[in-house]
Amino acid sequence: MKKIIKINLISILYALSLFIAIELIINVYRISRITRWNLDAVMMIIPVIILVGLILSTLLVIFLTKKWVLNKKFGYWLALIWCPYFILFYYLFTYLFPLSSGETLFPIFNILIYGIMVLYPFYILIINRYVTLEK
Repeated sequence: MKKIIKINLISILYALSLFIAIELIINVYRISRITRWNLDAVMMIIPVIILVGLILSTLLVIFLTKKWVLNKKFGYWLALIWCPYFILFYYLFTYLFPLSSGETLFPIFNILIYGIMVLYPFYILIINRYVTLEK
């Protein structure tokens, strides 16, 4: 039972890190409007924030996976379980903070988001392979 809770916590971390990155990409106009920064400045700062967040979340997940001694078998579950949590976060956020009439998405953002979601399970599997091989 403890392993299931640990797997779910790591999956939540995976989903949360991807959710934050995608929401930063989607809400460029909103961030620019709220902070009153130039749109170009926001579009230059967001990739830096995403990269730092990705590195920190990767290090945290590696640390937790090593600490909780999750083996290769659980890595496959992690590559699947993050998706329901991501969908939950995404729908909850869009319900609580919908886009206003002046805010739109660039069409390229949809392609970027779909590409990220297709590649993300491979990223999870690579991290888990690294952790299990290091043991």
